[in-house]
Amino acid sequence: MVRQEPVITAATARRTFTLMAVHAHPDDESSGTGGLLRLAAEQGHRTVLVTCTNGDLGDVKDPRLRLKPREHLADRQRLAEVRHAELRQAAAILGVTHLYPLGYHDSGMHGWETNTEPYAFAQAKVEAVAGQLVPIMRQHRPDVVVTYDEHGGYGHPDHIMAHRVTMAALEAAADAMRFPEAGPPWHVPKIYYTAWARSEALRALKMMHRLGQKTCLRDPDFDPHSLGCPDELITTRVNVRPVLRAKWQALFAHRSQMHRWDFFWWFVRLTGPWLFQYESFRCVYSPLPLPGRESDVFAGL
Repeated sequence: MVRQEPVITAATARRTFTLMAVHAHPDDESSGTGGLLRLAAEQGHRTVLVTCTNGDLGDVKDPRLRLKPREHLADRQRLAEVRHAELRQAAAILGVTHLYPLGYHDSGMHGWETNTEPYAFAQAKVEAVAGQLVPIMRQHRPDVVVTYDEHGGYGHPDHIMAHRVTMAALEAAADAMRFPEAGPPWHVPKIYYTAWARSEALRALKMMHRLGQKTCLRDPDFDPHSLGCPDELITTRVNVRPVLRAKWQALFAHRSQMHRWDFFWWFVRLTGPWLFQYESFRCVYSPLPLPGRESDVFAGL
């Protein structure tokens, strides 16, 4: 059974639905679903966050840390501790009611030698990780589960693995014959993938390009159709502007990754109200056909 770490939250006692998000690294919860998690908390819903890795191969943006995680095992461990503390702070800001850090080692970006290390998350056995998620699903009985698509959003090995283990756990949690010691079976009514709409991704890149940043738009071989999720596949757009300040506070709580001397720190602060006012998702399972584009992941429940 995965150890649960309680998170202090200001969410009210009224619980209507339960939202569960499964992410790969600390900070993914804030960048991809921070607005959704905070909105759900403010509406009185229970929110469950699973973070699969400790993010010990992330780039260190805060110069005060003086860490080189890929080259030094001691620094990797230290960064893991820093990122875990940042995750707890961000989760508290987002009103997360139950936080489960699984503690797997970061696999690194696609193509890194670390992808094949035996202790990397990408090399974990799917059944073993699913076995950790099933008790969480059966205990909290989420109405909605959110994770990545089969490509991990942008091909990161840990995101792809998070997708695989989540989908395996969803199937196993509903089967009374699987993991019987984990409690009564639970079938999750609605399942979503995070999805950055292609039009919004291109809009953000064009703005960065105008500000003189090096982006893929400068590559003559860049194919804009390879970016983000096609707009026609987006089923759900959640307006997170009412909680955008809290989302940025949670994201910036990850100071090792998001420092005020970093361009993106200033970029999201200046352009956030226009470029990042929605979080987009693909509903891949629902008890009822969607009537059209949703604005609420709990619609129809």
